[in-house]
Amino acid sequence: MNAKRQSGSLVGGYVWTFGSTALPLLGAFVVSLIVARTMGPRVTGLVNWVMAVSTIFLIIAKFGVEGAGSRLVSEYEVNAPGLIAPLVRASLLVRLVFTVPTAAVMLALAPAMARFFKEPALLPLLRIGAVIVLTVSVNELAALLVLGLRRFRALFSMRLVTIVVRVGLTAAAALFAWGGAGVLWAYVAATALTAAGVYLIALPWRGGAPAPETAVMRRRLWRLSVVLAVSGASVTIYSMLDKVMIGYFSGATEVGIYAMGRNLQETSLFPMFALVMTLRPALAGAWASGELERCSELVNRSLEASIWFAAVVVTVFACLAGPIVTGLFSEAFAPSAAILLLFLPVIAIRSIGTVILPGLIAADRAGIYAWLTFAGAALNFVLNVVMIPKWGGRGAVVSTFISYLPIQVFGMRTLAAQIPRIWRAGDTGRAIRTVLVSAAVWFAWTRLVPVPSKLVWTIVQSVLITALLTFLLVVVRAVHPDRVREIMRLRGRREGGEAG
Repeated sequence: MNAKRQSGSLVGGYVWTFGSTALPLLGAFVVSLIVARTMGPRVTGLVNWVMAVSTIFLIIAKFGVEGAGSRLVSEYEVNAPGLIAPLVRASLLVRLVFTVPTAAVMLALAPAMARFFKEPALLPLLRIGAVIVLTVSVNELAALLVLGLRRFRALFSMRLVTIVVRVGLTAAAALFAWGGAGVLWAYVAATALTAAGVYLIALPWRGGAPAPETAVMRRRLWRLSVVLAVSGASVTIYSMLDKVMIGYFSGATEVGIYAMGRNLQETSLFPMFALVMTLRPALAGAWASGELERCSELVNRSLEASIWFAAVVVTVFACLAGPIVTGLFSEAFAPSAAILLLFLPVIAIRSIGTVILPGLIAADRAGIYAWLTFAGAALNFVLNVVMIPKWGGRGAVVSTFISYLPIQVFGMRTLAAQIPRIWRAGDTGRAIRTVLVSAAVWFAWTRLVPVPSKLVWTIVQSVLITALLTFLLVVVRAVHPDRVREIMRLRGRREGGEAG
């Protein structure tokens, strides 16, 4: 029965989670679009600078609790439902113990940080950033607990309300010239409102379990949170520390230029982020039920889909980076196109590597991933110190790629040791054909098709490139449409046939 429920929920789960993941990324993208077009590179840089500092403080505030709680609640839904309510309460308590003092420390340090960065305009914004630490920390815990319970529609509703409130208030900030402070307060209001709604409506609070079982649950929550805190901190270093260092060495305008290129990279990856969020509970449930073959199928089909997706995104950006950037953000951000092009290898390896974290968490090997990301983050920091003072944002991109690569290689090898047959006969040949066809489409398109001058024609060309590339990949059998679609309708298999 559990296998049937897991398999039946995967298609709906991916559709709803795809939307849930797309919404915050879409919201962040629309916000960046509004800020860039109405406030220019400097304000864009200040806002991104403060968000980066706030996210670094969130390393301590979050303490890995959301990932641990989501993992455990998925497991307990299968084999110990009575522990769910105590887990929700314990997760929120641990979160607040770390979040409230961290937000207070950031508030107290705001003047010192503004002096350190030699940017007086940061002071009032950093104070708002301390409030962001509080609301975002609680909001993200609520979201992942809902995800772990497979309440995908509730998660979608939460994210939809967030984007409506945030975009609406950001538009008001632009209209009434509230500047960067208005943009940040819009984020505070959106995250606080939706977090309160989820805790009051969507999450179970009442109920308990025998004291010994509750004690074991709390110990597991603590141990897994510590491990995920390390990996979460490392990922944050990758995504945010570069902006802080660029701001220190090059100023707010350079942060704005770099941030727009990076934002496009992050936005383009949202289908893969949705895949990660769906795989977390699906793999955790399958692993807890002993369905190793189902785990293998999920990872293998996810790899196929991610290779195809990476090929499409990389090819479109390679052909149209310039008109995409200037069409969306204005000519003032034209240098961001070079940043986006440098990010293409990062997009490729991050897309393919999306299966690593959910797979290792399901297999109780999150500690390995934590150490890999910690080592990569340390390397990233060293490379940033060397490259950013000399090459600015471009150096930050190169540093990101060099430090990500060993994580993906060793992480995939570790995952293959835990879950067999994630890479099967014919997969290597299909991957090679995908690369060759994508290169051919880029070569022909950039030489035969004129560069579009308006955003609408850029969008049309993007759709045509996607359609052409997908068609050619099907023709050369690098992509099988039925197998790509299968990621959204996999069925758990038992000996002797399909379950349910």
